[in-house]
Amino acid sequence: MRFSDTVGYDLVCHCVNDVLVQGARPLFFSTTTRRQAEAAGDDGRHSRMARACKENGCALIGGETAEMPGFYGDDDYDIAGFIVGVVDEENCLDGKAVREGDILIGPSFAGLHTNGYSLAPGSSSSSSANDPQSIIPGIGKIGEALLQPHISYSEAIAAG
Repeated sequence: MRFSDTVGYDLVCHCVNDVLVQGARPLFFSTTTRRQAEAAGDDGRHSRMARACKENGCALIGGETAEMPGFYGDDDYDIAGFIVGVVDEENCLDGKAVREGDILIGPSFAGLHTNGYSLAPGSSSSSSANDPQSIIPGIGKIGEALLQPHISYSEAIAAG
């Protein structure tokens, strides 16, 4: 598996999780990518974004392009997106109701996710931490951990 195989799915799930922690449900996800016309033949990123949106009950809208001539090489791509979610104000999770003695229940660890990509190499004191074959305790081979798809916790939260 290559990173580019999951990047569209990962981006949507990362954004979904960002609104879930506020108690919101995702409404829609919008994306900006480079070379949208080539993606119409679909290299997989857009279909994976659409699949992630469908799995998380939100619409995929937009699809703007950002060519930026001279900035990217022929084989480079760039992908960015944002999500809009909704929650009633009285149901917004903002931490104000948290009190000493409360119990936090969370889903089990499912990998580094996008926030962990930049932290993983620093979690080892070894200079080999940037080596994809390097093993990090509790994570395993850093290269394999980085390629695990980013999951959404929407089902776990809905079931809770």
